[in-house]
Amino acid sequence: MDRQLAITIRSLLDDTDADGRVAQVLESAHPADIAATLRELPLEQQLVVFRHLRPDRASRALSAVDNQTLTDVVQGLSDAEVSRILDEMPPDHAAEIVEKLPEEHAAKLLNLMKKERSEDVQEVLEYQDDSAGRLMSPNIVAVREHATVADAIEQSVGPRPRSEGSRYTLSTTTST
Repeated sequence: MDRQLAITIRSLLDDTDADGRVAQVLESAHPADIAATLRELPLEQQLVVFRHLRPDRASRALSAVDNQTLTDVVQGLSDAEVSRILDEMPPDHAAEIVEKLPEEHAAKLLNLMKKERSEDVQEVLEYQDDSAGRLMSPNIVAVREHATVADAIEQSVGPRPRSEGSRYTLSTTTST
């Protein structure tokens, strides 16, 4: 699928009247396929692709690209664009990106992010690379002892559908 996606995207990017169709094709593509397609495009076209993605979709695609593509895209987009994408990422993924940047650039992006999201990323960055703290989500959900599994899922996921790449852990404790 990703090879065909790359061909389609290249064709649409060459057509100056195809902006809406580029966004449409990208909207229906899996983020991993978008990431694979990006590797086949020159940087200028990679940036165009990212600018056609909604921030939540861009965050999923950026999480799936290789390190070199990640670096190139982050350096090619404006700080405001990157901060909007980081705001949509899970804190551990955003931390992975921020830590690869020069300290001044990372600080600037963290300042541009939504305050709560920036604080979550900074909290993750306080842990050592190979620690469990770096992998865990700072977001927890507590449910009452007699809640059903359905109640716990509803409380943790909420009314919106689960996104690609989401990971959930359900831990239970007994009260004494």
